[in-house]
Amino acid sequence: MNPFEKTGKRIEEARLKMGLNKVQFSTVSGIDNSLLGKYERGTKEPSKNDLKKIASVTGLPMAYFLEESEINSNNGISHATPSQVAAQFGPGYVPYYDIEATMGKVEMFEDFPEVPTGYIYAPEFTGCKALRAWGDSMYTRIMPGAVLFLYYMESKKYIDYGQIYLIVADGLRMVKYIQKNDNNELVTLVSENKTYPAFEIEKKDIQHLFLVKGYWNQLTN
Repeated sequence: MNPFEKTGKRIEEARLKMGLNKVQFSTVSGIDNSLLGKYERGTKEPSKNDLKKIASVTGLPMAYFLEESEINSNNGISHATPSQVAAQFGPGYVPYYDIEATMGKVEMFEDFPEVPTGYIYAPEFTGCKALRAWGDSMYTRIMPGAVLFLYYMESKKYIDYGQIYLIVADGLRMVKYIQKNDNNELVTLVSENKTYPAFEIEKKDIQHLFLVKGYWNQLTN
């Protein structure tokens, strides 16, 4: 047997037991889909960084993918579907949704579906929802393709000025800093990338507000 086949088989099994296809797993892990396919087929040895990503997403130790041990049905991903992962394995798993925020050109916003695409093991962001962000208006702080961890603000009265938010207004969505405006009826939206000018919107036009509690920029090998 190819020395990498066993590792590849375990990566594939863990992915399937999460109920994710390769494209979905590639999205939540940040590993290129074609590279993931090579890992699963055992034709390429996974890098240490990619094994860390796989372990983080699946909630399994890196050693599992390299050793003889089996997935324990009480502690691993065994028997779990995406809709069961959070309930089965605790609050450390954050629901991931296959929709995009924008950090550049403002685009239409889709509502979060009832069933997430999958789950990411990110205990530091318990209570958040995760999705991808594209565009360059928050570059160089948040890179295109980063995973954002969003906390829904039930009340828009208590904005923590200077923080990064996903703002939904009139069906549009944007990732920006919110700065205090001299007019109490307005807020100023500011980009990290200064080629994007700041602009004002009325508070009453904000339909939904998500605080960006954190983000994972794309990792490289």
